[in-house]
Amino acid sequence: MSNVVLYCEKLPTVGMETLISELCPPELELRFLHPVENGKPGDFEDADFLLGSIRKLGKEEIDRAKNLKLIHVPATG
Repeated sequence: MSNVVLYCEKLPTVGMETLISELCPPELELRFLHPVENGKPGDFEDADFLLGSIRKLGKEEIDRAKNLKLIHVPATG
């Protein structure tokens, strides 16, 4: 069973990329649409789960993610 999480946001720093990687549970494979330094690159075709907050995810991106199970947008408000 595939558990690829695609982080869709552009990361400003290596530190942020490292933090997100360290917080990801081991049963999930974290990939980055825009890796900074140490993150594993990924794309929508790889994704089972999409994680994004600012990036707009439209029909084109969703259609490319053939195995998509969940889109998560962490936010408050």
